[in-house]
Amino acid sequence: MKFDNNADVKDFLLTCGQQLQVSEKVLLGVVLWRNWFLRNQLVHGKDMVLGLKKKLEVQSQFSTHKPKSDDAVRQFQDESQRLKAQKVQLQCKLKLEFVQFRVSEFSLPKEILQVLHRKTKETFMATERLKALLEPQKALACRKAGLEQST
Repeated sequence: MKFDNNADVKDFLLTCGQQLQVSEKVLLGVVLWRNWFLRNQLVHGKDMVLGLKKKLEVQSQFSTHKPKSDDAVRQFQDESQRLKAQKVQLQCKLKLEFVQFRVSEFSLPKEILQVLHRKTKETFMATERLKALLEPQKALACRKAGLEQST
């Protein structure tokens, strides 16, 4: 390959692409990449490479820990759902007990009044029967007293 001194990189690459074999193009690509890599190390320093290695290491550690943390999150969410359901059940039970208490609170005086009313009726009926039983005796006593006075 021949180049004149005024050829730029673009012309150089175009000429190489036209005149080189495939295996030679691969080797040229490797040489260019290596030159670019060494230039970046000089310009940006080796710290950049170390930083990239550390980032890669952290990412690999994160990828190994991520499934564990996903399981922990899933387990936490399941536990949270279970506790929420238990809370709702307890709230419903508390509400039901409160309503039952209110119903019994209102029905208790009504039941007491019903019992008192029934007992009053029973007492009245017992008194009436007692009067009915005592009337013949009273009438008999009055007749005896009237007979004794007339004699």
